[in-house]
Amino acid sequence: MNKTGLFKQYEKTFRLSLSFLFVEDADALYAEYAAQGVEFTRGLGNMPWHRREFVVKDCDGRLLAFGANL
Repeated sequence: MNKTGLFKQYEKTFRLSLSFLFVEDADALYAEYAAQGVEFTRGLGNMPWHRREFVVKDCDGRLLAFGANL
């Protein structure tokens, strides 16, 4: 298998990625996204690590978490 084929196989296997973005007001952003029809992977909630956060999936399947410190 050439390097290009190996990279493509690796990319298919490990496609999941997650980015976390700190925001000032997670509740306000969640409400704005909900009003626009955004589908949530995980709804808004308080996490044990002292953040209020939610998760969405972008059009490429990447997970984007947004949260604010409690």
